[in-house]
Amino acid sequence: MRLSMRLFRIAAFAVIIAAGSLSANASLLMGTTVSVTYLYPDTSTVYAATQSATVGPGMEFSNYAGLVDIDISDTNILMTFTRNGGPNAVLFDGLHFVFGPSLGSVSINPTSTFTAFGPSDLTLSGTDLWVNFANLFVPGGSTLSLDVGVSSTPEPSSLLLLGTGLIGSVGAFHRKMKR
Repeated sequence: MRLSMRLFRIAAFAVIIAAGSLSANASLLMGTTVSVTYLYPDTSTVYAATQSATVGPGMEFSNYAGLVDIDISDTNILMTFTRNGGPNAVLFDGLHFVFGPSLGSVSINPTSTFTAFGPSDLTLSGTDLWVNFANLFVPGGSTLSLDVGVSSTPEPSSLLLLGTGLIGSVGAFHRKMKR
């Protein structure tokens, strides 16, 4: 009887921890650190120094490199260009973002007004996102809105499933012992 109560308490604790982890992981980028570097004329040449910020309310990077305001939310990167730029016949003329969590996806939000920019101008690799404006005219005042998804980790869900299974097993064992 004491063993079943111990197992029940352990299982209940696992479920509580897992439930807390699920709500904590519901946030994608909020509270994480992101850095941005302007690279030109290739991906190995820094044109404007790297800046870092914590994603939260308000704009993370104001008039970065004298070119763009960058506001990052939980699932979106909104860039508003503060002046005209390009086109430059170079390999790379753009931004390199490094995120805390690994990104699972990135897509161009249809509300973007920078219409010359396309999916081939984006490169995503884990925590790194390159946004390449090379050979494109960037109109001042235009916006580029990118929707991002973070790679998910199934651990909290697995813990929740395990804890629920343990509670069920303890309940069945407890019923059997009563008979």
